[in-house]
Amino acid sequence: MDSKLSLRRRFAGSLVAAGFVGLVVGCSSSSGGGLGNFTGVWKPTAVNLVVTCDGQEVTDSVTDNLTWAVSASDSSDIVSTGSCTVTASVSGDTATATANQTCSTKSTAGATILLTLDTFTFTTADGKNATLTGNGTATVSGINCTFTESGSLSKVANAS
Repeated sequence: MDSKLSLRRRFAGSLVAAGFVGLVVGCSSSSGGGLGNFTGVWKPTAVNLVVTCDGQEVTDSVTDNLTWAVSASDSSDIVSTGSCTVTASVSGDTATATANQTCSTKSTAGATILLTLDTFTFTTADGKNATLTGNGTATVSGINCTFTESGSLSKVANAS
């Protein structure tokens, strides 16, 4: 196997191991749950992350919890906490992240990874169960990859 292909596979594996959902997340209104439906700690029940580098695809299950809190910014309603911060606006049952948010994180090998979020939605009708979908790009050492993430989560703790 050529060394470039091997490097791409290791990079894709490092992204999966980094648990991108961690970038990738209490107040409530009087009716319909409002932001309180979103804020708190969410545990993945079946979330998959697919990283593709030059046609080589690595798929893994995401196990890191996602935490949403009320945003202090006027430009978003909620913000995720973790290795990367993502802001999102809430409309009805859906939180939608602003496109082109970026952050840097480290791979398991210590390399710096630049992540750019293209789309991300988090939907919950009952404040107990949710689905998420997202995609974007990741770059490390000049290697450009794409990722997609989708699945379901359950709330394990409300915001304090």
